[in-house]
Amino acid sequence: MGAFQKAERKAAKLRLALAGPAGSGKTMSALRIAKGMAQELGLRIGVIDTEKRSSELYAGKNVRGALLPDGWELDFDVLPFNPPYEPRKYVKGIHVAAEEGIGILIIDSISHEWFGQGGILDMVDKAAKATKNQFTAWKVPTEEHNKMIEAILQADMHIIATMRTKTAYEVLKDERTGKTKPEKVGTTPIQREGMDFEFTTVLDLTVDGHVAISSKDRTGLFDGIPRVLTEDTGKELIEWLNGQ
Repeated sequence: MGAFQKAERKAAKLRLALAGPAGSGKTMSALRIAKGMAQELGLRIGVIDTEKRSSELYAGKNVRGALLPDGWELDFDVLPFNPPYEPRKYVKGIHVAAEEGIGILIIDSISHEWFGQGGILDMVDKAAKATKNQFTAWKVPTEEHNKMIEAILQADMHIIATMRTKTAYEVLKDERTGKTKPEKVGTTPIQREGMDFEFTTVLDLTVDGHVAISSKDRTGLFDGIPRVLTEDTGKELIEWLNGQ
């Protein structure tokens, strides 16, 4: 056991989650933030891509897209993932990124680790069929999932993770008729409940305008105010990490 040391925010690494439905601009926003961070720090950007290499649509020079500035240019490295989306594959990908000197890692997306082929829900389903016991079927998948979380938290690099969202419903009682019915109450990330606790900040993106609003924010930079995510967002996050 070592001695206590003075706590310094600049020693911390960013853990940012971007959540939204298809078409909300998660990949584009993650890359723009990463570019701004890289401009400040001179770090190499890497992408773990589970989305059929969609990140590469934004690679190179003069790429045009929704809300991209004229003359957009970005060089980054990509590690494509194909099924099965096992948690251990994500762990290995994070380790490979560290070994290859990636300083800013985008994981696009971590939802596949939960619902994708070979992911947690698939692992539980197969285990339940084999053991006939739904409760014990969660044991190994949960252990594997926790290892992935630990890899994200312990990695010596900045990490931006994207998550798909789904519509959330609650069963509510009609006080007039006494009947119950499901009603839409918003959206929820496609990942294990509580996953948002692992991140410094969680931003929810909309399809209309690709606007982000914070559902969790330890930085105080977003404060529930809708905004479009750009390179300047990445620079602001680095300033916050440096205590400026």
